Amino acid sequence: MRLKAKQQGVALFMVLMITAIMAVIMIYMSSRGQNNARLTGLIKQNTDAVLELESAQAEIVFDYMTSSFGILGPRQDFQGQPVSNTMTQDFKGGIKEHENFTVKVQDIGGLVSILPYNEKDFLKLLTNNGLSTEKIPRVKDRLKDWQDADNLTHIEGAEKGDYAEPNLPTNATIQSIKELEYIIEDNEIYTKIEPYLVLYSGDYIVRQYMPNSLYSALGLTVPDERNAPIEGGSYPSGRYKIEITFTKNLSITKSFTLLRGVDSFRPYFITDDELIFQ
Repeated sequence: MRLKAKQQGVALFMVLMITAIMAVIMIYMSSRGQNNARLTGLIKQNTDAVLELESAQAEIVFDYMTSSFGILGPRQDFQGQPVSNTMTQDFKGGIKEHENFTVKVQDIGGLVSILPYNEKDFLKLLTNNGLSTEKIPRVKDRLKDWQDADNLTHIEGAEKGDYAEPNLPTNATIQSIKELEYIIEDNEIYTKIEPYLVLYSGDYIVRQYMPNSLYSALGLTVPDERNAPIEGGSYPSGRYKIEITFTKNLSITKSFTLLRGVDSFRPYFITDDELIFQ
């Protein structure tokens, strides 16, 4: 009897142990299933957001291609009728809110060009954002050495061997604004002015499309009339920096540059297209 009771006790212990193990496995599998479900939900949410951004981008491009807005810009004086666009507020960086996203469009003509070189406003940006006047000749000489084809160093310039990276400078025309980070040698100042720098604009700023923040960055006063409707003035350049930001539950930005083409075979094309997950 004692042996039988002992065997029953061992069997009960084994059953309880197996039950406990199965309970732990079930809890683990349930938790893992919940995590997988959450992960799947996040992936779907991100995918839906990206698809909506792609759709908004396509709508903007289509509107600019099929209406006069991309050529005339927002104005009140075209044959007595206002020219407007449902997707875009203006061409000077104003943010227009939609149901699930915002749209920001900046005409490149309203920014500081590095190519062609708007030296006056570029140097003013540097000095108004912390670069001492004593360092201005250094930046000017380094910019020249960066782009000229020879290895002759200007008085305060820099050629190969003066940079930590052996392949710098490029000794070629600047291809990206990011190259200026090496030339300026001050990451804080570069970060402040980088949003206002562009390639392939003009050697002066079109004030009509200049964002208010650039006025401040250049140490200028924002004119009161900038908030008034545009009556005539300069036509947009046809080159736009565009940011579409998804704002519902998460933040994803689609950033790209839209350029007006020169013929009907390719009326517009897109460069610098990227998704920014925040």
